[in-house]
Amino acid sequence: MSLFYNGNSPLLFAHRGASTTAPENTISAYTEAIKRGVPALEIDVIR
Repeated sequence: MSLFYNGNSPLLFAHRGASTTAPENTISAYTEAIKRGVPALEIDVIR
């Protein structure tokens, strides 16, 4: 995957991971999204 968008296809991001199968913003949700082939994650950083 390139760091630059080439404009040829839609961008797919997993917002808070795969939140339908794991709690949002958890390692489990991120791991599940990656297993499903999602190329990018959008992560909420909470302090």
